[in-house]
Amino acid sequence: MDNVETTKNLADSYAAYLKVDNVKEMRSLNESIEDTLTRLEELESGIKMLQAEREKFGSVDFTAARCNLNSLCQRIHKLDEMSKRVLQDVEALEPMVDEAEATLINSTEGKLKSLLKPLFHMRLDSTPPTTSGQTAQYTPPNSFKTSEFFLKSNNEEVLSASTLSTNSSL
Repeated sequence: MDNVETTKNLADSYAAYLKVDNVKEMRSLNESIEDTLTRLEELESGIKMLQAEREKFGSVDFTAARCNLNSLCQRIHKLDEMSKRVLQDVEALEPMVDEAEATLINSTEGKLKSLLKPLFHMRLDSTPPTTSGQTAQYTPPNSFKTSEFFLKSNNEEVLSASTLSTNSSL
């Protein structure tokens, strides 16, 4: 009987391996399915939100927005060019201003006297002002004009016209 008992014990041991707890396995499977369904519902609601956003932006004309953006970029580029031109003009005017200041300092009439003279219409000194040679002729420098960089739009024309009419009525 030794063989029969050994066989019976061996069969019982192997039978324990083959026993499956269906309730426990089904519970685990059901939890996995519930988690998957929850994630699918979240994905569905996310897709619905994206579709609603897409429909909202579907009516936007991107070509018009692109044209507006290109126009804005061109205006920025023109502003950059204008700032470079202003810098060049200022650099060109600096020597002229230095020269004018030097001639003003060298003049025999002081700044205060030259300011008071037109106010009181009388001579503060009895001697006529002396000038060395001829007076320098002022020639205006060739500086930039904003019309070279920006064309007036309809809105700006209306604004400037309304400003002129407002100023003339005052």
